[in-house]
Amino acid sequence: MTTKSHRLARLIGPALFTISLTESFNAHIWATSSAPTIFLNGSVIFVSGLAIVQNHNVWCRSWPVLVTLAGWGGVALGLMRMLIPERILESVKRAEARDVRIAATVVAAFGAVLSLFGYFGP
Repeated sequence: MTTKSHRLARLIGPALFTISLTESFNAHIWATSSAPTIFLNGSVIFVSGLAIVQNHNVWCRSWPVLVTLAGWGGVALGLMRMLIPERILESVKRAEARDVRIAATVVAAFGAVLSLFGYFGP
């Protein structure tokens, strides 16, 4: 039986994995971003996170809490990018491509875990 947690994990997991992987391959493009781009990116992340939280705000001691954490993480990250896009831009420009790749790898791993639970989990 497929639960709401499984369905959302099947969507969020591959999306996080793929976006992070392609971000890692294109780490150099972030140095030429602009504040409006950061703001727009934050808006999309915020709305996505809010949609997840509205549909899945489950706090338990099992893997479905990862879906909820992905939603709240999106709300927090999106809000931060909308509130202080210039600061985010400064930190991205100071970051090395290696730093972007490390962060992207962590997010990709989280996406892979969600994918595994979504497709193969209990």
